[in-house]
Amino acid sequence: MSYAHNVNAGTATVTITCEEGNFIGTQTATFRIAPAPCSVGTVTAAVVKDSLNPADVVLKRTDTSRPGRLALKETKLSCGTNTYHWTFTPKDANYASSSGTVKITATKHAWGKPTYTWAKGDGSCAAKRVCSNNSKHVEEETVKPVRKVTTEPTTEHTGKATLTATFRNGAFKTQSKEITLPKLSKTSQAEAAKSSTATQPTYTSSASNSTSTSDAYKLPATSDSAQPVAPIAIAGMVVLGLGMAIRARKPSWR
Repeated sequence: MSYAHNVNAGTATVTITCEEGNFIGTQTATFRIAPAPCSVGTVTAAVVKDSLNPADVVLKRTDTSRPGRLALKETKLSCGTNTYHWTFTPKDANYASSSGTVKITATKHAWGKPTYTWAKGDGSCAAKRVCSNNSKHVEEETVKPVRKVTTEPTTEHTGKATLTATFRNGAFKTQSKEITLPKLSKTSQAEAAKSSTATQPTYTSSASNSTSTSDAYKLPATSDSAQPVAPIAIAGMVVLGLGMAIRARKPSWR
């Protein structure tokens, strides 16, 4: 009995030759040598950013004792976390290929056109966009707008104001909206009356050629209601001053 090609995996040959007894002749047969199993351990994949190309996926195996090629079967990735199939082909043909599955997260987005919604009462503005590759991937942002009055309202006419909503996400554009301001009520427009106090001037009277000067007469400030009395008081003071001046000048014949 002899063998051929029976070292490596593949097809081997065995030859049996009989030359004694009742069996004389040669018989040849083939048999298959199966490749040995090859362990790759656990296969993992890193997160793929901004790409849906399988060539950008980096696969890793915990058992690297046998050299070979680890690759994905799929020709395209989907946005999000999904399950994919991998195969490992050993460099040594005496070892069998292996296969399995691995979860891969790809973050390549194909964002749709943003939409903007003003809340009732215009107290806020919301922006939103959805990924067409995966509808579960959504970006949203809600902001409070800044109001600027452009035309002040009056009791006769309405006013105008501009609302401006600015978003942090650069994918969302600033939104503006003009609103109408209601007319003012008369009570809200009227100003509170301010009280005022009138102050009378200071009057001073003195007698000429007198040996002594009379003290100045000063009138205190009076309210509006007391103003009619002021002329009478002033007139009395003037008369008194003149009297003192006449008394100061005595006749020479005395």
